[in-house]
Amino acid sequence: WLCCLPYFYPPHLYLLPNNEIQYQRNFPSRVLFFCENPADEGGRTFLHSAQQAKEIICAQGETGKQLYEKLEEHGMSIEVGFLDQNDPRKKDNYFKSWQELCGTDDKDEAVKAIAQDHSNTFDECWWKEHEGRSVLMTKITLPSVYHDERDGQSYLRFPRIAMNGPSIENGFRRFPLGNGEDLSAEEIQILRDAYIQTQQGYEQSAGDIILMDNIRFGHSREPFEGTREVYLSMAGHTITPDV
Repeated sequence: WLCCLPYFYPPHLYLLPNNEIQYQRNFPSRVLFFCENPADEGGRTFLHSAQQAKEIICAQGETGKQLYEKLEEHGMSIEVGFLDQNDPRKKDNYFKSWQELCGTDDKDEAVKAIAQDHSNTFDECWWKEHEGRSVLMTKITLPSVYHDERDGQSYLRFPRIAMNGPSIENGFRRFPLGNGEDLSAEEIQILRDAYIQTQQGYEQSAGDIILMDNIRFGHSREPFEGTREVYLSMAGHTITPDV
């Protein structure tokens, strides 16, 4: 399958909480982390209660309640751009080239490859010209709230929020609501605060394992120094309905 996840995330940046795999409609219900080699400094794994995050968001007055209602009604869209492999700016970009992503050097074939994966990773794609170079833009809209049939409860899916605006470095990423509306600065701050307040930190040593429920919890990672080797295993198969 096609994967639009970044294959590299800079160690010096805090990785915001997410559910594996957040960029796709199908995602696992269980996630296991195995620590082969801990970082020299930092690099803790944090788990975040989805239920607690929901409560914190809804407790932020009328703005918080309306925000959660919008997330539940519209979901969130994820827009990502993939640069040409020959683009000199590719070295500063964290995503695959569109050639790597689609397995072809032909632009028409690349679009066909995206279309074939329509049901799982992408809803649509288009070409964007930026400073004389072609960028393959993609978009998928996913629910931000998951209704779990196991217990009849609803859980926040930790929708992505941007730390900065769209740029060549971050693949022109945007995270608007599913109806195209951008979150306000206040709404983004409410989400960030909820994410930070739900942190439960785990400092793994070599050989340690963390097994988590990927629906009831999100996970994040703090910045680190040195070499950090943590392997990921996923199990179960959960399908998110269309928004």
